[in-house]
Amino acid sequence: SNKVTEALCRNAHWVEREARRMEWLSSCFPSLFERRYVYTQTLITQTARDDFQHFDAWYGVVPSFAFTAQRQFKVSCRPDWARYRIAVSPLYAIFFNHSGEDIRKFTLESMDEFANCMKLKFAEPPKRPELFQNKFLKRFEFNDVFDYRTPPPR
Repeated sequence: SNKVTEALCRNAHWVEREARRMEWLSSCFPSLFERRYVYTQTLITQTARDDFQHFDAWYGVVPSFAFTAQRQFKVSCRPDWARYRIAVSPLYAIFFNHSGEDIRKFTLESMDEFANCMKLKFAEPPKRPELFQNKFLKRFEFNDVFDYRTPPPR
Protein backbone atom coordinates (compact mmCIF):
# COMPACT_ATOMS: atom_id res chain seq x y z
CA SER A 1 0.00 0.00 0.00
CA ASN A 2 2.85 2.40 0.87
CA LYS A 3 4.63 1.60 -2.40
CA VAL A 4 1.47 2.36 -4.36
CA THR A 5 0.96 5.73 -2.68
CA GLU A 6 4.65 6.61 -3.16
CA ALA A 7 4.39 5.77 -6.85
CA LEU A 8 1.22 7.85 -7.19
CA CYS A 9 2.86 10.81 -5.43
CA ARG A 10 5.93 10.51 -7.65
CA ASN A 11 3.68 10.38 -10.69
CA ALA A 12 1.73 13.44 -9.50
CA HIS A 13 4.96 15.40 -9.02
CA TRP A 14 6.12 14.38 -12.47
CA VAL A 15 2.82 15.50 -14.00
CA GLU A 16 3.05 18.87 -12.26
CA ARG A 17 6.66 19.34 -13.38
CA GLU A 18 5.78 18.45 -16.98
CA ALA A 19 2.81 20.85 -16.92
CA ARG A 20 5.07 23.68 -15.70
CA ARG A 21 7.67 22.80 -18.35
CA MET A 22 5.06 22.77 -21.13
CA GLU A 23 3.67 26.09 -19.91
CA TRP A 24 7.16 27.62 -20.03
CA LEU A 25 7.79 26.17 -23.51
CA SER A 26 4.49 27.51 -24.80
CA SER A 27 5.32 30.97 -23.46
CA CYS A 28 8.75 30.88 -25.16
CA PHE A 29 7.59 29.35 -28.44
CA PRO A 30 3.89 30.10 -28.91
CA SER A 31 3.88 29.14 -32.59
CA LEU A 32 4.77 25.55 -31.75
CA PHE A 33 1.76 25.06 -29.53
CA GLU A 34 -1.01 26.87 -31.35
CA ARG A 35 -3.56 24.64 -32.99
CA ARG A 36 -3.69 25.60 -36.62
CA TYR A 37 -5.91 22.80 -37.82
CA VAL A 38 -8.67 21.09 -35.94
CA TYR A 39 -9.44 17.61 -37.18
CA THR A 40 -12.31 15.49 -36.06
CA GLN A 41 -12.01 11.76 -36.26
CA THR A 42 -14.21 10.48 -39.03
CA LEU A 43 -14.20 7.87 -41.73
CA ILE A 44 -15.31 10.39 -44.34
CA THR A 45 -12.32 11.95 -46.07
CA GLN A 46 -11.92 14.89 -48.40
CA THR A 47 -10.43 12.79 -51.18
CA ALA A 48 -11.27 12.55 -54.83
CA ARG A 49 -11.38 9.45 -56.98
CA ASP A 50 -8.18 10.63 -58.67
CA ASP A 51 -6.33 10.26 -55.36
CA PHE A 52 -6.44 6.47 -55.76
CA GLN A 53 -4.63 4.66 -58.52
CA HIS A 54 -7.34 2.16 -59.47
CA PHE A 55 -10.47 3.57 -57.84
CA ASP A 56 -12.93 1.75 -60.10
CA ALA A 57 -11.32 -1.60 -59.33
CA TRP A 58 -12.80 -1.39 -55.84
CA TYR A 59 -16.18 -1.67 -57.55
CA GLY A 60 -15.27 -4.60 -59.80
CA VAL A 61 -14.49 -2.52 -62.88
CA VAL A 62 -11.25 -3.17 -64.75
CA PRO A 63 -9.38 0.12 -65.26
CA SER A 64 -9.15 1.25 -68.86
CA PHE A 65 -5.45 2.27 -68.69
CA ALA A 66 -6.17 4.70 -71.54
CA PHE A 67 -3.42 7.02 -70.32
CA THR A 68 -0.82 4.39 -71.26
CA ALA A 69 -1.63 4.85 -74.94
CA GLN A 70 0.06 8.24 -74.98
CA ARG A 71 3.46 8.30 -76.63
CA GLN A 72 5.15 10.18 -73.77
CA PHE A 73 4.00 7.62 -71.15
CA LYS A 74 7.03 5.90 -69.59
CA VAL A 75 6.93 2.42 -68.11
CA SER A 76 9.32 1.81 -65.23
CA CYS A 77 10.53 -1.72 -64.63
CA ARG A 78 12.61 -0.87 -61.56
CA PRO A 79 10.46 -2.76 -59.01
CA ASP A 80 10.39 -5.85 -61.21
CA TRP A 81 14.14 -5.60 -61.81
CA ALA A 82 14.79 -5.26 -58.07
CA ARG A 83 12.65 -8.30 -57.31
CA TYR A 84 14.43 -10.31 -60.00
CA ARG A 85 17.82 -9.17 -58.70
CA ILE A 86 16.88 -10.30 -55.18
CA ALA A 87 15.74 -13.67 -56.53
CA VAL A 88 18.99 -14.27 -58.45
CA SER A 89 21.53 -12.79 -56.03
CA PRO A 90 23.23 -15.29 -53.69
CA LEU A 91 23.37 -12.60 -50.99
CA TYR A 92 19.65 -13.04 -50.31
CA ALA A 93 19.73 -16.87 -50.30
CA ILE A 94 20.19 -16.86 -46.53
CA PHE A 95 16.84 -15.19 -46.06
CA PHE A 96 15.04 -17.61 -48.38
CA ASN A 97 16.33 -20.49 -46.29
CA HIS A 98 14.19 -19.29 -43.39
CA SER A 99 11.14 -18.21 -45.36
CA GLY A 100 8.17 -20.21 -46.49
CA GLU A 101 8.76 -19.13 -50.09
CA ASP A 102 9.97 -21.63 -52.64
CA ILE A 103 13.08 -20.01 -54.11
CA ARG A 104 12.67 -21.65 -57.53
CA LYS A 105 9.08 -20.46 -57.83
CA PHE A 106 10.04 -16.97 -56.66
CA THR A 107 12.91 -16.79 -59.16
CA LEU A 108 10.79 -17.91 -62.09
CA GLU A 109 7.88 -15.63 -61.19
CA SER A 110 10.14 -12.62 -60.80
CA MET A 111 11.86 -13.39 -64.12
CA ASP A 112 8.46 -13.71 -65.79
CA GLU A 113 7.23 -10.41 -64.29
CA PHE A 114 10.39 -8.62 -65.41
CA ALA A 115 10.02 -10.03 -68.94
CA ASN A 116 6.37 -8.92 -69.05
CA CYS A 117 7.36 -5.46 -67.87
CA MET A 118 9.92 -5.21 -70.64
CA LYS A 119 7.21 -6.21 -73.13
CA LEU A 120 5.02 -3.41 -71.76
CA LYS A 121 7.88 -0.96 -71.95
CA PHE A 122 8.65 -1.62 -75.61
CA ALA A 123 5.08 -2.21 -76.81
CA GLU A 124 3.47 0.10 -79.31
CA PRO A 125 1.37 2.80 -77.58
CA PRO A 126 -2.00 1.65 -79.02
CA LYS A 127 -1.43 -1.89 -77.65
CA ARG A 128 -0.40 -0.82 -74.16
CA PRO A 129 -3.87 -0.42 -72.54
CA GLU A 130 -4.82 -4.00 -73.40
CA LEU A 131 -1.49 -5.33 -72.10
CA PHE A 132 -1.87 -3.37 -68.86
CA GLN A 133 -5.41 -4.71 -68.43
CA ASN A 134 -4.14 -8.27 -68.88
CA LYS A 135 -1.41 -7.66 -66.31
CA PHE A 136 -3.96 -6.16 -63.92
CA LEU A 137 -6.33 -9.13 -64.29
CA LYS A 138 -3.46 -11.57 -63.80
CA ARG A 139 -2.31 -9.82 -60.63
CA PHE A 140 -5.69 -9.03 -59.05
CA GLU A 141 -8.36 -11.69 -59.34
CA PHE A 142 -11.86 -10.38 -58.84
CA ASN A 143 -13.89 -11.59 -55.92
CA ASP A 144 -16.83 -13.78 -56.93
CA VAL A 145 -18.12 -14.21 -53.36
CA PHE A 146 -20.10 -10.98 -53.19
CA ASP A 147 -21.61 -8.54 -55.66
CA TYR A 148 -19.77 -5.30 -56.22
CA ARG A 149 -21.59 -2.00 -55.70
CA THR A 150 -21.94 0.46 -58.52
CA PRO A 151 -19.18 3.07 -58.52
CA PRO A 152 -20.10 6.64 -57.60
CA PRO A 153 -20.61 9.10 -60.45
CA ARG A 154 -17.64 11.07 -61.72
